[in-house]
Amino acid sequence: MAKDKAQVIPIRDQVNVVRELDRYISKSFDLSQIAEGGGGEVWKEEIKAWMDGQLLKSLFFSEDWVYIVTDLIANKISSQPLVVMKSEIRDGKQVSEPDPEHPLNALLEQPNDWQDYHQFMYNWVVEHTLMGNGIIWNAPSSGQLIALPTENVTMDFDNRGKLSEYILASFKDDIGGVREVDGMQRFKAKDVIHTRRPNPNSLLWGLSPFVPGRKSILFNRYSTDYLNAFYLKQATPGLALSLDRMVNEDVALRQLRSFETAYQGRKNMRRTLVLPKGVTATPLTHSLSDQRLLDHTNANRETILALLKVPKHEVGLQTAGSLGSEEYKLALRNFWESTLKPTMDMVAGMLTKHFQMELGEDRYFQFDLSDVEALQDDLQDKATIAKAMLEGGLSLNEVRSRVWEAEESEDPDANLPYPLVTVRSSAIPVAPTENTNDIQREDEPETRSKIKLTPRIENFRALMTKALDDEEGRKIKGLTTLAIDLLVSMTGTAIDVIAESDKAAKSLQHKELPSRRVLERRIQKALESQYEESWVTDVARTLETSIDTGYESQLSLIFNAEARQEVATLQARDENKRRLTLEARGLRSFADISATHTERIMRSITAGQKRGESITNIMRGIADLLGTPGELAGKAETIARTETLTAVSIGQAAALENAKEVIPGLKKSWLTAGDDRVRDSHAALDGDVVDADAKFDNGLRNPRDIKSRDPAEVINCRCTLLLVAPEDEDILGV
Repeated sequence: MAKDKAQVIPIRDQVNVVRELDRYISKSFDLSQIAEGGGGEVWKEEIKAWMDGQLLKSLFFSEDWVYIVTDLIANKISSQPLVVMKSEIRDGKQVSEPDPEHPLNALLEQPNDWQDYHQFMYNWVVEHTLMGNGIIWNAPSSGQLIALPTENVTMDFDNRGKLSEYILASFKDDIGGVREVDGMQRFKAKDVIHTRRPNPNSLLWGLSPFVPGRKSILFNRYSTDYLNAFYLKQATPGLALSLDRMVNEDVALRQLRSFETAYQGRKNMRRTLVLPKGVTATPLTHSLSDQRLLDHTNANRETILALLKVPKHEVGLQTAGSLGSEEYKLALRNFWESTLKPTMDMVAGMLTKHFQMELGEDRYFQFDLSDVEALQDDLQDKATIAKAMLEGGLSLNEVRSRVWEAEESEDPDANLPYPLVTVRSSAIPVAPTENTNDIQREDEPETRSKIKLTPRIENFRALMTKALDDEEGRKIKGLTTLAIDLLVSMTGTAIDVIAESDKAAKSLQHKELPSRRVLERRIQKALESQYEESWVTDVARTLETSIDTGYESQLSLIFNAEARQEVATLQARDENKRRLTLEARGLRSFADISATHTERIMRSITAGQKRGESITNIMRGIADLLGTPGELAGKAETIARTETLTAVSIGQAAALENAKEVIPGLKKSWLTAGDDRVRDSHAALDGDVVDADAKFDNGLRNPRDIKSRDPAEVINCRCTLLLVAPEDEDILGV
C-alpha cells in the first residue's frame, strides 16, 4: 500500500495505542477553530466509537453463534453477483437491464490480486455486519479494492471538522497485554468506500448490532468459561467446614489459619485433608440443572439470531415446518427482505456513489437476485389473483400490467372488461361462459372466414411449396456449413474460457471454478465478441435473394394488374428496410443459438461437478455435446432451413405492408403445404382469412413471424401467405 502514496508515519516512542490515536485525533480536532456549530463535545461519540473494535472482531473468532449468523449472511450475499445496470426510457417506460460490457464489471470479478469476487465480498459483508462498518480502500494507482480491518481504523478531520483521512494503525506483538503501535498509514477520504449500519448516536461511524446485544454474548462467553473450569474438569466449588458447639470464635479463626497454611499453594493442591477432632467437611456441590445455564444460553442464542433477524430454519433450529413448508418459505423471504437486501443496498449504493464518474450517466451497481428462489413470485398465487381480478370485471390489459407486469396487448378487446371480450379475438384467450356465443359487439361484425380451396388456390399452393423447397435447396448447403462452423467454434471457445478460468482459480489457490453465473457470463461474452458480427453479416449476405423470393411470390395472387404493378414498384423503395430487418433477425437467431448452446454447456459442467469429475473430463464432456457428425449436421440443417424460410417470410410480410397502401380493405389467408408433414396447429388454419393487420389463431401475423417467441410455431414451417383483395373475394370463394 505504501507504493500507492499512503503516508507512513513512524512511531519512535513505544506508547499505548489508545494514547497514540487520541493524540492524532486531538491534533486534528481543534474544535475551537470551527467557525460554525462550535462545541467541544460535538465529535465526542465519533472519537469513542472505534475503541470497542478489538473486542467486536474477537467475537467472530471465539463466539460460535456470532460466527454462525455472520458467516451465514456473508455467504448468502457474496454468492449473488454484483453487476453494473443501465437505466433508460423505452416507449415512455423506465427500463433497467444489466450492462455486461461496462469495464467496472471486470473490477468486481477480480477486485484485487489476492481475492476473487466471492472472497472480497465475504470479507466486506463480515466487517459491515460484525463491526457495523465496512471500509474499502480504492488504491489510486492500481485501482484495486482492498478491505481495511475496521478495528484498527480511526478518522482524521481538518480544522473545520470535515472528515479528511482514514488512519490505519499496525501493531507489534502484545507485550504484557499492551498492544504497541508499529506504524500508521493514512488514506484520503475520497479514496475510501465506507458502509455504515445506521447509528443514531453517530454521523460517521456505524453501530454494530452486537453492541446492544453484548449482554447476551458476554454471558455466553463467561458461562462457557465457568463450565470448562468446573464441570469439564470435574472440580467442585469448595467445602463447608462444621465445628461442634464447644468451639468459640478464637478457636475457629485459629483453625482456619492452620488450614490455609497447610493446604494453600500448588504443592499442597493434592494433599490429603486431615480434620481435627470435632470438625466435619461437607462438599459444596450443585448440578448444572440447578443453575439453568443451558436455558440462559439458549435464550441468549435466540437473542443473537434476533439481532440480525436470522430465521431458525436457516440454522436448523425450527420446531415445526419442513424445508418445503409455507412457514419456511415465508421465514426465508423475510430474512432476505429484512436483513440481506438492506445490506446489499448499502453496499451497492456506496459503490455507485464512489464510482459515479466512471459509471457514467444512468449507470449504477445492483445485486442480481434473479436466481434467489425465495424472492421469486409464486406463479400459482399470481394466477389465482389474476383469475379473481378477471372475474371482478378488470380487462386483460389491466391484469397483465398489475399482476404480470407485462406489456399491453395490441388487441382492442384487451382493454374491455373481461366478460365483454368478443369471441372473434384470436390474440386474447376467452374463458368459456354460458353466453359466449351471444357476446358480439354490433358495431364490429365477424371478420374471420375460410377461403375455398379452388383450383387456382391449389395451383398457387403447389407453386409456393415448390418455390420454398427450391429456395431451401439453393441456400441450405451454404447456411448449414455456416451453422456447423458456428457450433464447433462456440464449443471450442467455451472450452478455452473454462480452461482459462480454471488456471486463474488455481493461481489464486482455489479448488473450484468460479460460480455458475460468473462462468456463464464469461462464456456468453466471449461468444458474442468473437462470432456475433460475422454470423449476422454472413447470414444477411446469403439470404438477401430469399427476401425477394418471398416478396415476388405475393405479387402473383394480386389479380388487378395495375395494383400488382404499383406493389412491385414499391419493392425497390423498402430494400434497405428489409435488409435491416434481416440483420435484426440474424442478431436474434445468434442470441438464441448462443443462449441454447451455453445453457447446454452449463448443464454439462454442473453435472460433471456433481459427479466429481476433473476439469479435463468436464471439457471432454462439453466437446461431446456436438454429437456425431450426422447429429451435428442435423442441428445445423434445422437452423439453416429455419433461417432461409424466415427470410422468405420477411419478404412476404414486406409485400403485405406495401399492398395495404395500394389496396384498401386488403385481407390475408394462411395456406399450408397441404401434406402430412404440416403440424396440427397450422393445419387448423389452412384457408383462414383475416384482416391484413390481424393475427391468426396461433398468435402469428404470418408464417414464421419474426416477432414470435414460440419455436414450436416457427421451426421447419413451410406454410405461406395469400393476399386477398376485396375485388378478388368472389373469385377466390371467400
